[in-house]
Amino acid sequence: MVEPDTGARGRRLQLTPGWLSLLSIAAVFIALRLPSLIEPPTYNDEGTYSDIGWALAHGAVLYRDVWGHYTPGVYWLGAAINLISSSVLAFHVVLTVAAAVTAFAIWMFCRRFATTAVAWAATLGFVILASLPTLEGDVLYVEAIGAMLVAGAVLLVARPTAISTRAAVGAGALVAGAILFKPTFAADAVAVATVPAVVAFASGRRPQRPELRALLTIAAGAAAVLGVAALALTLGGSMPGLIDVVTHQDEVYLQSASGGGGAGVAPGGGTALVLLLMTASRIGLVLLAGTVTTWLLARRRHVGASIASWWLTWSAAAVVTSALGYPHYAQQMEPALCVCAAMLAAHLVQRFRARHLALAVATTLIAWAACMVALVGPTAEASVVVPEQLSAFVSSIVSPHVITHYLDSGWGRALGLIKPAQYELGFGPEPAIVSETVAVIDAHTRQGDRVFVWGRVPWVYSLSSRFPAGRYTSLNSSYTLDPRAQPLLISELRAHPPAVLVQLQALPAELTSLLHQLHYTQLPPLAGGEICWVSPSRT
Repeated sequence: MVEPDTGARGRRLQLTPGWLSLLSIAAVFIALRLPSLIEPPTYNDEGTYSDIGWALAHGAVLYRDVWGHYTPGVYWLGAAINLISSSVLAFHVVLTVAAAVTAFAIWMFCRRFATTAVAWAATLGFVILASLPTLEGDVLYVEAIGAMLVAGAVLLVARPTAISTRAAVGAGALVAGAILFKPTFAADAVAVATVPAVVAFASGRRPQRPELRALLTIAAGAAAVLGVAALALTLGGSMPGLIDVVTHQDEVYLQSASGGGGAGVAPGGGTALVLLLMTASRIGLVLLAGTVTTWLLARRRHVGASIASWWLTWSAAAVVTSALGYPHYAQQMEPALCVCAAMLAAHLVQRFRARHLALAVATTLIAWAACMVALVGPTAEASVVVPEQLSAFVSSIVSPHVITHYLDSGWGRALGLIKPAQYELGFGPEPAIVSETVAVIDAHTRQGDRVFVWGRVPWVYSLSSRFPAGRYTSLNSSYTLDPRAQPLLISELRAHPPAVLVQLQALPAELTSLLHQLHYTQLPPLAGGEICWVSPSRT
Protein backbone atom coordinates (compact mmCIF):
# COMPACT_ATOMS: atom_id res chain seq x y z
CA MET A 1 0.00 0.00 0.00
CA VAL A 2 1.27 3.47 -0.77
CA GLU A 3 0.99 7.03 0.38
CA PRO A 4 1.49 10.24 -1.63
CA ASP A 5 5.08 10.37 -2.88
CA THR A 6 6.60 13.53 -4.29
CA GLY A 7 9.85 11.79 -5.18
CA ALA A 8 10.95 10.17 -8.41
CA ARG A 9 9.16 6.91 -7.70
CA GLY A 10 5.85 8.72 -7.15
CA ARG A 11 6.32 10.69 -10.39
CA ARG A 12 6.88 7.48 -12.33
CA LEU A 13 3.44 6.24 -11.28
CA GLN A 14 1.65 9.42 -12.37
CA LEU A 15 -0.59 9.30 -15.42
CA THR A 16 -0.14 12.32 -17.68
CA PRO A 17 -2.35 13.94 -18.69
CA GLY A 18 -4.93 13.19 -16.00
CA TRP A 19 -7.91 13.47 -18.28
CA LEU A 20 -6.72 10.49 -20.29
CA SER A 21 -7.08 8.26 -17.26
CA LEU A 22 -10.62 9.54 -16.66
CA LEU A 23 -11.43 9.01 -20.33
CA SER A 24 -10.21 5.42 -20.22
CA ILE A 25 -12.33 4.75 -17.12
CA ALA A 26 -15.37 6.24 -18.83
CA ALA A 27 -14.81 4.11 -21.93
CA VAL A 28 -14.55 0.89 -19.91
CA PHE A 29 -17.56 1.93 -17.82
CA ILE A 30 -19.73 2.41 -20.92
CA ALA A 31 -18.49 -0.79 -22.56
CA LEU A 32 -19.34 -2.89 -19.50
CA ARG A 33 -22.52 -1.10 -18.40
CA LEU A 34 -24.44 -0.59 -21.64
CA PRO A 35 -25.58 -4.25 -21.95
CA SER A 36 -27.32 -4.00 -18.56
CA LEU A 37 -29.58 -1.25 -19.91
CA ILE A 38 -31.24 -3.57 -22.43
CA GLU A 39 -31.73 -6.67 -20.27
CA PRO A 40 -35.18 -8.29 -20.14
CA PRO A 41 -36.93 -8.94 -16.80
CA THR A 42 -35.63 -12.12 -15.16
CA TYR A 43 -35.98 -13.88 -11.80
CA ASN A 44 -34.04 -11.80 -9.30
CA ASP A 45 -34.57 -9.69 -6.19
CA GLU A 46 -34.74 -6.58 -8.35
CA GLY A 47 -38.14 -7.67 -9.66
CA THR A 48 -39.41 -8.11 -6.10
CA TYR A 49 -38.20 -4.60 -5.23
CA SER A 50 -40.16 -3.35 -8.23
CA ASP A 51 -43.33 -5.27 -7.36
CA ILE A 52 -43.34 -4.15 -3.73
CA GLY A 53 -42.31 -0.63 -4.73
CA TRP A 54 -45.19 -0.39 -7.22
CA ALA A 55 -47.65 -1.46 -4.54
CA LEU A 56 -46.24 1.10 -2.09
CA ALA A 57 -46.45 3.84 -4.71
CA HIS A 58 -50.15 2.98 -5.10
CA GLY A 59 -51.17 2.96 -1.44
CA ALA A 60 -50.06 -0.39 -0.01
CA VAL A 61 -48.57 -0.58 3.50
CA LEU A 62 -45.13 -2.17 3.77
CA TYR A 63 -44.88 -5.32 5.95
CA ARG A 64 -48.68 -5.52 6.08
CA ASP A 65 -50.10 -5.50 2.54
CA VAL A 66 -46.79 -6.45 0.88
CA TRP A 67 -43.91 -8.28 2.51
CA GLY A 68 -40.19 -8.69 2.04
CA HIS A 69 -37.44 -9.56 4.49
CA TYR A 70 -35.25 -6.56 3.66
CA THR A 71 -35.28 -3.34 5.64
CA PRO A 72 -37.40 -0.61 4.00
CA GLY A 73 -34.80 1.41 2.07
CA VAL A 74 -34.85 -0.67 -1.10
CA TYR A 75 -38.65 -0.83 -1.18
CA TRP A 76 -38.87 2.94 -0.81
CA LEU A 77 -36.37 3.25 -3.65
CA GLY A 78 -38.49 0.83 -5.69
CA ALA A 79 -41.55 2.99 -5.05
CA ALA A 80 -39.69 6.12 -6.18
CA ILE A 81 -38.50 4.41 -9.37
CA ASN A 82 -42.01 3.15 -10.14
CA LEU A 83 -43.37 6.67 -9.89
CA ILE A 84 -41.23 7.41 -12.95
CA SER A 85 -41.22 4.10 -14.80
CA SER A 86 -41.96 0.43 -14.08
CA SER A 87 -39.20 -1.15 -16.12
CA VAL A 88 -35.87 -2.94 -15.97
CA LEU A 89 -34.32 0.04 -17.73
CA ALA A 90 -35.35 2.42 -14.94
CA PHE A 91 -33.81 0.19 -12.27
CA HIS A 92 -30.61 -0.28 -14.24
CA VAL A 93 -30.23 3.44 -14.88
CA VAL A 94 -30.31 3.91 -11.10
CA LEU A 95 -27.72 1.14 -10.74
CA THR A 96 -25.51 2.79 -13.37
CA VAL A 97 -25.68 6.13 -11.56
CA ALA A 98 -24.87 4.42 -8.23
CA ALA A 99 -21.83 2.71 -9.76
CA ALA A 100 -20.62 6.00 -11.28
CA VAL A 101 -20.99 7.86 -7.96
CA THR A 102 -19.12 5.10 -6.11
CA ALA A 103 -16.34 5.16 -8.70
CA PHE A 104 -16.04 8.93 -8.28
CA ALA A 105 -15.77 8.54 -4.49
CA ILE A 106 -13.00 5.96 -4.94
CA TRP A 107 -11.14 8.29 -7.29
CA MET A 108 -11.38 11.21 -4.85
CA PHE A 109 -10.27 9.10 -1.89
CA CYS A 110 -7.19 7.81 -3.71
CA ARG A 111 -6.31 11.25 -5.05
CA ARG A 112 -6.43 12.54 -1.48
CA PHE A 113 -4.23 9.84 0.02
CA ALA A 114 -2.25 8.29 -2.84
CA THR A 115 -1.20 9.00 -6.42
CA THR A 116 -3.15 9.59 -9.61
CA ALA A 117 -2.00 6.20 -10.87
CA VAL A 118 -3.36 4.47 -7.79
CA ALA A 119 -6.61 6.40 -8.16
CA TRP A 120 -6.86 5.31 -11.79
CA ALA A 121 -6.17 1.65 -11.01
CA ALA A 122 -8.56 1.52 -8.04
CA THR A 123 -11.37 3.21 -9.95
CA LEU A 124 -10.84 1.13 -13.07
CA GLY A 125 -10.70 -2.04 -10.97
CA PHE A 126 -13.99 -1.11 -9.31
CA VAL A 127 -15.67 -0.30 -12.62
CA ILE A 128 -14.69 -3.76 -13.91
CA LEU A 129 -15.47 -5.69 -10.73
CA ALA A 130 -18.80 -3.96 -10.09
CA SER A 131 -19.97 -4.70 -13.65
CA LEU A 132 -19.23 -8.42 -13.83
CA PRO A 133 -22.38 -10.51 -14.40
CA THR A 134 -20.68 -13.36 -12.51
CA LEU A 135 -20.89 -11.13 -9.42
CA GLU A 136 -24.38 -9.95 -10.42
CA GLY A 137 -23.12 -6.45 -11.06
CA ASP A 138 -25.69 -6.00 -13.81
CA VAL A 139 -28.64 -6.12 -11.36
CA LEU A 140 -29.73 -3.52 -8.82
CA TYR A 141 -29.13 -5.15 -5.44
CA VAL A 142 -29.17 -3.47 -2.04
CA GLU A 143 -25.40 -3.89 -1.70
CA ALA A 144 -24.73 -1.58 -4.65
CA ILE A 145 -26.72 1.29 -3.11
CA GLY A 146 -25.37 0.72 0.39
CA ALA A 147 -21.78 0.60 -0.88
CA MET A 148 -22.29 3.93 -2.66
CA LEU A 149 -23.60 5.56 0.53
CA VAL A 150 -20.75 4.19 2.65
CA ALA A 151 -18.14 5.31 0.10
CA GLY A 152 -19.56 8.82 0.34
CA ALA A 153 -19.47 8.68 4.14
CA VAL A 154 -15.83 7.55 4.16
CA LEU A 155 -14.93 10.38 1.80
CA LEU A 156 -16.52 12.88 4.22
CA VAL A 157 -14.64 11.72 7.32
CA ALA A 158 -11.33 10.52 5.85
CA ARG A 159 -9.29 13.69 6.26
CA PRO A 160 -5.82 14.31 7.70
CA THR A 161 -7.26 17.21 9.69
CA ALA A 162 -10.25 17.46 12.00
CA ILE A 163 -13.58 17.00 10.22
CA SER A 164 -16.35 19.56 10.43
CA THR A 165 -19.62 18.98 12.24
CA ARG A 166 -21.48 19.16 8.96
CA ALA A 167 -19.29 16.46 7.42
CA ALA A 168 -19.70 14.21 10.47
CA VAL A 169 -23.49 14.58 10.47
CA GLY A 170 -23.57 13.93 6.73
CA ALA A 171 -21.47 10.79 7.12
CA GLY A 172 -23.78 9.54 9.85
CA ALA A 173 -26.81 10.19 7.66
CA LEU A 174 -25.24 8.28 4.76
CA VAL A 175 -24.38 5.18 6.80
CA ALA A 176 -27.87 5.23 8.31
CA GLY A 177 -29.23 5.22 4.78
CA ALA A 178 -27.06 2.20 3.99
CA ILE A 179 -28.39 0.39 7.07
CA LEU A 180 -31.94 1.07 5.88
CA PHE A 181 -31.01 -0.87 2.75
CA LYS A 182 -29.31 -3.76 4.55
CA PRO A 183 -28.59 -4.22 8.29
CA THR A 184 -25.11 -5.64 7.63
CA PHE A 185 -23.99 -2.11 6.69
CA ALA A 186 -23.97 -1.47 10.44
CA ALA A 187 -20.47 -2.97 10.23
CA ASP A 188 -19.44 -0.25 7.78
CA ALA A 189 -20.99 2.30 10.14
CA VAL A 190 -18.55 1.17 12.82
CA ALA A 191 -15.67 1.73 10.41
CA VAL A 192 -16.89 5.19 9.40
CA ALA A 193 -17.46 6.32 12.99
CA THR A 194 -13.93 5.28 14.03
CA VAL A 195 -12.05 6.58 10.97
CA PRO A 196 -11.03 9.79 12.86
CA ALA A 197 -9.42 7.62 15.52
CA VAL A 198 -7.56 5.62 12.85
CA VAL A 199 -6.33 8.88 11.31
CA ALA A 200 -5.08 9.97 14.74
CA PHE A 201 -3.16 6.72 15.27
CA ALA A 202 -1.65 6.85 11.78
CA SER A 203 -0.64 10.49 12.35
CA GLY A 204 1.34 9.55 15.44
CA ARG A 205 -1.03 10.80 18.14
CA ARG A 206 -3.58 9.32 20.48
CA PRO A 207 -7.29 9.84 19.80
CA GLN A 208 -8.58 12.54 22.09
CA ARG A 209 -11.60 14.79 22.45
CA PRO A 210 -11.89 15.81 18.75
CA GLU A 211 -12.05 12.15 17.67
CA LEU A 212 -14.62 11.35 20.37
CA ARG A 213 -16.66 14.37 19.32
CA ALA A 214 -16.54 13.23 15.70
CA LEU A 215 -17.69 9.73 16.65
CA LEU A 216 -20.61 11.07 18.66
CA THR A 217 -21.58 13.50 15.89
CA ILE A 218 -21.52 10.72 13.28
CA ALA A 219 -23.66 8.59 15.61
CA ALA A 220 -26.06 11.49 16.11
CA GLY A 221 -26.44 11.95 12.34
CA ALA A 222 -27.16 8.26 11.92
CA ALA A 223 -29.61 8.22 14.82
CA ALA A 224 -31.50 11.20 13.40
CA VAL A 225 -32.07 9.49 10.04
CA LEU A 226 -32.99 6.17 11.62
CA GLY A 227 -35.32 7.98 14.00
CA VAL A 228 -37.13 9.74 11.17
CA ALA A 229 -37.45 6.44 9.31
CA ALA A 230 -38.82 4.72 12.43
CA LEU A 231 -41.35 7.50 12.93
CA ALA A 232 -42.50 7.21 9.31
CA LEU A 233 -42.86 3.44 9.63
CA THR A 234 -44.77 3.76 12.88
CA LEU A 235 -47.19 6.35 11.54
CA GLY A 236 -47.69 4.30 8.38
CA GLY A 237 -48.47 1.10 10.26
CA SER A 238 -45.34 -0.76 9.14
CA MET A 239 -43.35 -0.89 12.37
CA PRO A 240 -44.82 -4.15 13.81
CA GLY A 241 -43.95 -5.94 10.58
CA LEU A 242 -40.42 -4.48 10.50
CA ILE A 243 -39.85 -5.66 14.06
CA ASP A 244 -40.83 -9.16 12.97
CA VAL A 245 -38.44 -8.91 10.02
CA VAL A 246 -35.50 -7.83 12.17
CA THR A 247 -36.12 -10.14 15.14
CA HIS A 248 -37.42 -13.22 13.36
CA GLN A 249 -37.04 -13.39 9.58
CA ASP A 250 -33.54 -11.92 9.37
CA GLU A 251 -32.35 -14.30 12.08
CA VAL A 252 -33.72 -17.33 10.24
CA TYR A 253 -32.32 -16.05 6.94
CA LEU A 254 -28.82 -15.49 8.31
CA GLN A 255 -28.82 -18.93 9.93
CA SER A 256 -29.78 -20.57 6.66
CA ALA A 257 -27.11 -21.99 4.38
CA SER A 258 -26.85 -23.31 0.87
CA GLY A 259 -23.32 -24.61 0.66
CA GLY A 260 -23.05 -22.90 -2.69
CA GLY A 261 -26.17 -24.40 -4.01
CA GLY A 262 -28.29 -21.33 -3.50
CA ALA A 263 -31.19 -23.34 -2.11
CA GLY A 264 -31.40 -21.58 1.23
CA VAL A 265 -31.59 -24.57 3.59
CA ALA A 266 -32.67 -23.71 7.14
CA PRO A 267 -30.93 -26.29 9.35
CA GLY A 268 -31.92 -27.00 12.91
CA GLY A 269 -30.57 -28.61 16.07
CA GLY A 270 -26.83 -29.18 16.32
CA THR A 271 -26.28 -28.28 12.65
CA ALA A 272 -27.57 -24.77 13.26
CA LEU A 273 -25.19 -24.41 16.22
CA VAL A 274 -22.22 -25.56 14.14
CA LEU A 275 -23.08 -23.06 11.40
CA LEU A 276 -23.41 -20.31 14.01
CA LEU A 277 -19.97 -21.13 15.41
CA MET A 278 -18.52 -21.16 11.90
CA THR A 279 -20.02 -17.76 11.22
CA ALA A 280 -18.65 -16.31 14.46
CA SER A 281 -15.19 -17.71 13.74
CA ARG A 282 -15.16 -16.27 10.20
CA ILE A 283 -16.16 -12.83 11.38
CA GLY A 284 -13.66 -12.96 14.24
CA LEU A 285 -10.83 -14.04 11.93
CA VAL A 286 -11.54 -11.22 9.46
CA LEU A 287 -11.75 -8.61 12.23
CA LEU A 288 -8.54 -9.85 13.84
CA ALA A 289 -6.57 -9.93 10.59
CA GLY A 290 -7.89 -6.54 9.52
CA THR A 291 -7.20 -4.92 12.88
CA VAL A 292 -3.62 -6.19 12.94
CA THR A 293 -3.05 -5.01 9.35
CA THR A 294 -4.49 -1.58 10.12
CA TRP A 295 -2.36 -1.28 13.25
CA LEU A 296 0.83 -2.17 11.34
CA LEU A 297 0.03 0.37 8.62
CA ALA A 298 -0.79 3.03 11.20
CA ARG A 299 2.54 2.45 12.94
CA ARG A 300 4.27 3.16 9.63
CA ARG A 301 2.28 6.41 9.29
CA HIS A 302 0.37 5.27 6.20
CA VAL A 303 -2.76 7.30 6.82
CA GLY A 304 -4.69 6.52 3.64
CA ALA A 305 -3.75 2.84 3.68
CA SER A 306 -4.78 2.58 7.32
CA ILE A 307 -8.20 4.05 6.59
CA ALA A 308 -8.72 1.79 3.58
CA SER A 309 -7.65 -1.29 5.52
CA TRP A 310 -9.99 -0.45 8.40
CA TRP A 311 -12.85 0.18 5.99
CA LEU A 312 -12.23 -3.13 4.22
CA THR A 313 -11.98 -4.99 7.53
CA TRP A 314 -15.57 -4.19 8.52
CA SER A 315 -16.99 -4.51 5.01
CA ALA A 316 -15.41 -7.94 4.58
CA ALA A 317 -16.67 -9.05 7.99
CA ALA A 318 -20.19 -8.20 6.84
CA VAL A 319 -19.75 -10.09 3.56
CA VAL A 320 -18.63 -13.36 5.20
CA THR A 321 -21.50 -13.28 7.70
CA SER A 322 -23.76 -15.30 5.42
CA ALA A 323 -22.99 -18.71 3.92
CA LEU A 324 -25.76 -18.50 1.33
CA GLY A 325 -23.22 -17.84 -1.40
CA TYR A 326 -25.00 -15.16 -3.39
CA PRO A 327 -22.36 -13.40 -5.54
CA HIS A 328 -23.89 -9.94 -5.07
CA TYR A 329 -22.90 -10.04 -1.38
CA ALA A 330 -19.35 -9.16 -2.49
CA GLN A 331 -20.58 -5.80 -3.77
CA GLN A 332 -20.60 -4.48 -0.21
CA MET A 333 -16.82 -4.60 0.06
CA GLU A 334 -15.86 -3.83 -3.55
CA PRO A 335 -15.09 -0.09 -3.06
CA ALA A 336 -12.81 -0.61 -0.06
CA LEU A 337 -11.33 -3.73 -1.64
CA CYS A 338 -10.36 -1.96 -4.86
CA VAL A 339 -8.72 0.90 -2.95
CA CYS A 340 -6.66 -1.55 -0.87
CA ALA A 341 -5.82 -3.66 -3.92
CA ALA A 342 -4.54 -0.63 -5.84
CA MET A 343 -2.40 0.57 -2.94
CA LEU A 344 -0.93 -2.92 -2.54
CA ALA A 345 -0.45 -3.43 -6.27
CA ALA A 346 1.46 -0.14 -6.57
CA HIS A 347 4.24 -1.70 -4.49
CA LEU A 348 4.22 -4.93 -6.49
CA VAL A 349 4.68 -3.40 -9.94
CA GLN A 350 7.46 -0.91 -9.23
CA ARG A 351 9.92 -2.75 -11.46
CA PHE A 352 7.55 -3.47 -14.34
CA ARG A 353 8.19 -1.54 -17.52
CA ALA A 354 4.49 -1.06 -18.33
CA ARG A 355 3.76 0.00 -14.78
CA HIS A 356 0.42 1.67 -15.47
CA LEU A 357 -1.04 -1.36 -17.25
CA ALA A 358 0.51 -3.75 -14.73
CA LEU A 359 -0.96 -1.69 -11.87
CA ALA A 360 -4.47 -1.87 -13.33
CA VAL A 361 -4.24 -5.59 -14.06
CA ALA A 362 -2.79 -6.42 -10.65
CA THR A 363 -5.41 -4.32 -8.87
CA THR A 364 -8.28 -6.02 -10.68
CA LEU A 365 -6.90 -9.52 -10.17
CA ILE A 366 -6.19 -8.98 -6.48
CA ALA A 367 -9.66 -7.56 -5.88
CA TRP A 368 -11.33 -10.33 -7.89
CA ALA A 369 -9.40 -13.05 -6.06
CA ALA A 370 -10.37 -11.55 -2.68
CA CYS A 371 -14.03 -11.59 -3.75
CA MET A 372 -13.74 -15.26 -4.65
CA VAL A 373 -12.27 -16.08 -1.25
CA ALA A 374 -14.99 -14.12 0.55
CA LEU A 375 -17.72 -15.95 -1.39
CA VAL A 376 -16.29 -19.46 -1.65
CA GLY A 377 -14.92 -19.65 1.92
CA PRO A 378 -18.26 -19.47 3.78
CA THR A 379 -20.05 -21.65 1.23
CA ALA A 380 -17.30 -24.25 1.36
CA GLU A 381 -17.66 -24.41 5.14
CA ALA A 382 -21.42 -24.71 4.87
CA SER A 383 -21.15 -27.43 2.23
CA VAL A 384 -19.49 -29.67 4.82
CA VAL A 385 -22.38 -29.29 7.28
CA VAL A 386 -25.21 -28.94 4.75
CA PRO A 387 -24.15 -31.26 1.90
CA GLU A 388 -24.43 -29.39 -1.39
CA GLN A 389 -22.59 -29.34 -4.70
CA LEU A 390 -20.00 -26.58 -4.45
CA SER A 391 -18.45 -27.12 -7.87
CA ALA A 392 -21.35 -25.63 -9.84
CA PHE A 393 -21.33 -22.52 -7.68
CA VAL A 394 -17.58 -22.00 -8.06
CA SER A 395 -17.65 -22.49 -11.82
CA SER A 396 -20.50 -19.98 -12.20
CA ILE A 397 -18.62 -17.15 -10.48
CA VAL A 398 -15.20 -17.76 -12.04
CA SER A 399 -16.22 -18.60 -15.61
CA PRO A 400 -14.86 -16.08 -18.15
CA HIS A 401 -17.29 -17.51 -20.72
CA VAL A 402 -20.23 -16.08 -18.79
CA ILE A 403 -18.69 -12.61 -19.01
CA THR A 404 -17.70 -12.76 -22.67
CA HIS A 405 -21.06 -14.23 -23.71
CA TYR A 406 -22.93 -11.55 -21.76
CA LEU A 407 -20.96 -8.69 -23.32
CA ASP A 408 -21.02 -10.19 -26.81
CA SER A 409 -24.79 -10.76 -26.82
CA GLY A 410 -25.50 -7.44 -25.11
CA TRP A 411 -23.53 -5.38 -27.60
CA GLY A 412 -24.84 -7.51 -30.44
CA ARG A 413 -28.38 -6.67 -29.40
CA ALA A 414 -27.54 -2.98 -28.90
CA LEU A 415 -26.04 -2.77 -32.39
CA GLY A 416 -28.94 -4.63 -33.97
CA LEU A 417 -26.87 -7.69 -34.82
CA ILE A 418 -29.02 -9.98 -32.68
CA LYS A 419 -32.81 -10.11 -32.82
CA PRO A 420 -34.74 -9.45 -29.56
CA ALA A 421 -36.17 -12.98 -29.35
CA GLN A 422 -32.74 -14.56 -29.87
CA TYR A 423 -31.19 -12.22 -27.30
CA GLU A 424 -33.79 -13.06 -24.65
CA LEU A 425 -33.21 -16.78 -25.16
CA GLY A 426 -29.75 -16.23 -23.71
CA PHE A 427 -31.39 -15.50 -20.36
CA GLY A 428 -33.23 -18.83 -20.32
CA PRO A 429 -37.02 -19.28 -20.12
CA GLU A 430 -37.56 -16.61 -17.47
CA PRO A 431 -38.19 -13.53 -19.68
CA ALA A 432 -40.77 -15.47 -21.71
CA ILE A 433 -42.55 -16.65 -18.54
CA VAL A 434 -42.70 -13.08 -17.24
CA SER A 435 -44.13 -11.84 -20.56
CA GLU A 436 -46.67 -14.68 -20.75
CA THR A 437 -47.81 -14.14 -17.18
CA VAL A 438 -48.22 -10.40 -17.65
CA ALA A 439 -50.12 -10.99 -20.92
CA VAL A 440 -52.62 -13.40 -19.38
CA ILE A 441 -53.20 -11.06 -16.43
CA ASP A 442 -53.77 -8.14 -18.79
CA ALA A 443 -56.20 -10.22 -20.85
CA HIS A 444 -58.41 -11.30 -17.94
CA THR A 445 -58.28 -8.40 -15.46
CA ARG A 446 -58.92 -4.69 -15.21
CA GLN A 447 -57.13 -1.87 -13.43
CA GLY A 448 -57.76 -2.20 -9.69
CA ASP A 449 -58.13 -6.00 -9.75
CA ARG A 450 -56.09 -8.13 -7.41
CA VAL A 451 -54.09 -11.00 -8.87
CA PHE A 452 -51.66 -13.55 -7.49
CA VAL A 453 -48.78 -15.68 -8.75
CA TRP A 454 -48.23 -18.90 -6.84
CA GLY A 455 -44.53 -19.30 -7.44
CA ARG A 456 -41.60 -17.02 -8.12
CA VAL A 457 -42.08 -14.67 -11.06
CA PRO A 458 -40.77 -11.20 -10.10
CA TRP A 459 -41.79 -8.13 -12.11
CA VAL A 460 -45.32 -9.37 -12.79
CA TYR A 461 -47.24 -7.00 -10.50
CA SER A 462 -45.36 -3.84 -11.48
CA LEU A 463 -45.34 -4.62 -15.21
CA SER A 464 -49.06 -5.47 -15.19
CA SER A 465 -49.95 -2.63 -12.78
CA ARG A 466 -51.99 -4.98 -10.55
CA PHE A 467 -52.15 -5.36 -6.79
CA PRO A 468 -51.12 -8.69 -5.22
CA ALA A 469 -54.00 -10.50 -3.50
CA GLY A 470 -51.58 -11.69 -0.79
CA ARG A 471 -48.62 -10.09 0.92
CA TYR A 472 -45.94 -12.27 -0.71
CA THR A 473 -45.29 -10.90 -4.17
CA SER A 474 -42.89 -13.79 -4.72
CA LEU A 475 -42.71 -17.13 -2.95
CA ASN A 476 -39.01 -16.63 -2.24
CA SER A 477 -37.05 -17.00 0.99
CA SER A 478 -39.35 -14.55 2.81
CA TYR A 479 -42.05 -17.17 2.30
CA THR A 480 -40.22 -20.49 2.33
CA LEU A 481 -38.18 -19.91 5.50
CA ASP A 482 -41.19 -18.87 7.59
CA PRO A 483 -43.44 -21.78 8.71
CA ARG A 484 -46.22 -19.27 9.45
CA ALA A 485 -46.27 -17.96 5.88
CA GLN A 486 -48.47 -20.49 4.08
CA PRO A 487 -51.52 -20.46 6.38
CA LEU A 488 -51.32 -16.66 6.56
CA LEU A 489 -51.12 -16.34 2.78
CA ILE A 490 -54.03 -18.71 2.18
CA SER A 491 -56.15 -16.75 4.66
CA GLU A 492 -55.36 -13.54 2.75
CA LEU A 493 -56.29 -15.15 -0.58
CA ARG A 494 -59.53 -16.35 0.98
CA ALA A 495 -60.27 -12.80 2.18
CA HIS A 496 -59.29 -11.24 -1.18
CA PRO A 497 -59.87 -13.81 -3.95
CA PRO A 498 -57.69 -12.84 -6.93
CA ALA A 499 -59.25 -12.18 -10.31
CA VAL A 500 -56.48 -14.36 -11.77
CA LEU A 501 -54.20 -16.81 -10.01
CA VAL A 502 -51.16 -17.97 -11.98
CA GLN A 503 -49.73 -21.27 -10.79
CA LEU A 504 -46.09 -22.21 -11.35
CA GLN A 505 -45.76 -24.83 -8.64
CA ALA A 506 -48.00 -27.28 -6.84
CA LEU A 507 -50.84 -25.67 -4.89
CA PRO A 508 -51.61 -26.67 -1.31
CA ALA A 509 -54.73 -28.82 -1.05
CA GLU A 510 -56.47 -26.09 0.92
CA LEU A 511 -55.93 -23.53 -1.86
CA THR A 512 -57.01 -25.96 -4.59
CA SER A 513 -60.20 -26.63 -2.63
CA LEU A 514 -60.80 -22.86 -2.33
CA LEU A 515 -60.46 -22.36 -6.09
CA HIS A 516 -62.95 -25.13 -6.84
CA GLN A 517 -65.30 -23.88 -4.14
CA LEU A 518 -65.30 -20.41 -5.75
CA HIS A 519 -65.77 -21.94 -9.24
CA TYR A 520 -62.53 -20.70 -10.81
CA THR A 521 -61.91 -21.72 -14.40
CA GLN A 522 -58.60 -23.39 -15.25
CA LEU A 523 -57.15 -22.26 -18.60
CA PRO A 524 -54.90 -24.48 -20.75
CA PRO A 525 -51.26 -24.33 -19.60
CA LEU A 526 -49.14 -21.65 -21.22
CA ALA A 527 -45.92 -22.36 -23.12
CA GLY A 528 -43.84 -21.83 -19.99
CA GLY A 529 -45.94 -24.30 -17.99
CA GLU A 530 -47.99 -21.70 -16.13
CA ILE A 531 -51.50 -22.77 -15.14
CA CYS A 532 -54.00 -19.89 -14.96
CA TRP A 533 -57.07 -19.87 -12.74
CA VAL A 534 -59.63 -17.20 -13.63
CA SER A 535 -62.36 -15.93 -11.32
CA PRO A 536 -65.99 -16.41 -12.51
CA SER A 537 -66.31 -12.61 -12.67
CA ARG A 538 -63.56 -12.46 -15.30
CA THR A 539 -64.28 -15.45 -17.53
